[in-house]
Amino acid sequence: MAAPRAQFSYPSGLSFVISRGSPLKNCTPILPWKPIIALAVATFVTRAVVAADGLAIVDSPETAVAAQTECAAKLGRAVEWANSIGMKFRLIPAGEFIMGSRNGQPDETPHRVRLTRPFYMGCFEVTRAHWETVTGKKLSDAFPGPEVPINQITWYDATSFIKKLNTQEGVEYRLPTEAEWEFAARAGSTTAYPGGDTEQDLAKAGWYAANDGGTLHPAGQKAANAFGLHDMNGNAWEWCEDFYDANYYAVSPIENPTGPPLSTYRYRVLRGGAAFFDANFCRSTARNYYQDSRTTKLIGFRIVLPVTTKPPAKPGAPQPKR
Repeated sequence: MAAPRAQFSYPSGLSFVISRGSPLKNCTPILPWKPIIALAVATFVTRAVVAADGLAIVDSPETAVAAQTECAAKLGRAVEWANSIGMKFRLIPAGEFIMGSRNGQPDETPHRVRLTRPFYMGCFEVTRAHWETVTGKKLSDAFPGPEVPINQITWYDATSFIKKLNTQEGVEYRLPTEAEWEFAARAGSTTAYPGGDTEQDLAKAGWYAANDGGTLHPAGQKAANAFGLHDMNGNAWEWCEDFYDANYYAVSPIENPTGPPLSTYRYRVLRGGAAFFDANFCRSTARNYYQDSRTTKLIGFRIVLPVTTKPPAKPGAPQPKR
């Protein structure tokens, strides 16, 4: 399912403190206004731009970092956190963005999305070591190594792992929704890959057909995106919670979309691309799908933890910093 590289555009009606495209260097304001302009620019750099209702508009890596930092401060929580088995998570703030791509496949129709609830997302795909620690079982011999993403995972395998981990820790991990996944993967970027639109940009962020050496690689060897997440582009495909529908974007709600209620042949969304696949499959907006009861040696997953004030069910169970 090859696709041309992605390009981003904004809907009309969004307001910004200062337009990032403003030719300030060509302006010749009168002297008294120069301190005001400098203050406005500094404010734009250090604080997230917000919509009228206070939700951050995440449209660049800089606004992503600002929104993440401000969210952590507001909630009194750590940006990064590790659970009882050493899985690291990064705080993903609530925010507004444009999901999809004008230059992608027909199922990538650009549309406005507002995620109103922050969450923690795994810094890495779930590894073989994580899998075996939680389940006590071996699942796949493909691409061996404890730090390699666990693979040959069905959607049901992924949710079974999550149920066991929830029981062990007394919290409520889950798979990300497709909208959460893309928001986290883009981390404010408006390009095909976190650092730009070229394959050179992808090579810095992930493993794909041109650089994988015929194998999956240990998690975290490539650069993280602005939210601090690794391997969102390439390495192993990642299951999302949602059913897949090629036309869903046309009817998707603006706030917190969770996918259609059902899908033909029980197709579930896969995201991120993988080793052995070309660059177009690894774009941050590229969509794929597979039956939830089937898998391949290139399918894995990562998990999220909603930000909640619910206390742990088990005494002593670890939780993100309150």
